[in-house]
Amino acid sequence: MKSRSKITPKFPALVLCGLMLHLGTTSGQTLTRDASSISTDDLVLTPPPGLRDAYTLPEAAVWRPLNTARGFPNRTESLIYATAESVAGGGNESEAGKVPAYRPFTFGVEAGTTGPGVVGSWRFLGHLGLRAGLHYFSYSADDIEIEGINFGADLRLMWMPVALDLYPSKSSSFRFTLGAVLNRNEFEGSARARDNGQTIEIGESIYDLQDIGGLSLELDQQTVCPYMAIGGNLYLGRAKRWSLMGELGVIYTDSPEVRLAPGVPGSVSEADLRAEIQEIEDVAKNFKFWPVIKFGLCFSF
Repeated sequence: MKSRSKITPKFPALVLCGLMLHLGTTSGQTLTRDASSISTDDLVLTPPPGLRDAYTLPEAAVWRPLNTARGFPNRTESLIYATAESVAGGGNESEAGKVPAYRPFTFGVEAGTTGPGVVGSWRFLGHLGLRAGLHYFSYSADDIEIEGINFGADLRLMWMPVALDLYPSKSSSFRFTLGAVLNRNEFEGSARARDNGQTIEIGESIYDLQDIGGLSLELDQQTVCPYMAIGGNLYLGRAKRWSLMGELGVIYTDSPEVRLAPGVPGSVSEADLRAEIQEIEDVAKNFKFWPVIKFGLCFSF
């Protein structure tokens, strides 16, 4: 005896003949519908007892109750045992089968609290993926007040995240993201005298800006920062190629290192400089968690 085999395209025609005899004997009617017009959705396979297990259908095969509204003349308690793959496709994928649960590679452009950037991801398993990106943004302002001192400042945001994506469901794009960010952010400020006799308070003392040659400020965050987020994609079609991306998370940057120095060395007492640095650090440490809110447009393949 031959081993069990999958249904071939010739099998439905043989079963259809048996079905006609089966329906004719149970109701006295015959089935006259042209076989070429029968779709895979309304083909009824009724294997006799003992033969049902003689064939192995693909995993996509389903059991459904008979729908008599599709043109068959009588009801039966038989089960529909057919799918597009096993009956009409001859082993080819159906239209639904051509649409994967996900596409492994995705590239996108995004913008948010980390600045505009690009991102790429590789979903190498149903529940796991890798993600990397680059975000860059720069900003300059002439008058930013920090602890009572007005600075002209230059801000540069530069983030390079590398993370692992965890997908709870193989059929969903919803993910948890855990990883690290290479932090190359920079903040530089300088206070310069605009008028004669302009003074500033440093620590507990008052200084003339011209006498001290101005004041420079630098803030440095830690280089490698932990990162976590949740996110997902809203696909714009059944093909799952174009999508809108959203992400919500946080980066832990810790308290920044503060450097403060006058233009003329020794013109400001060390005690006043330390007191002013401490005041700036006390304010800056409240922002050691950087919120991440991003939206983007992605293409998958």
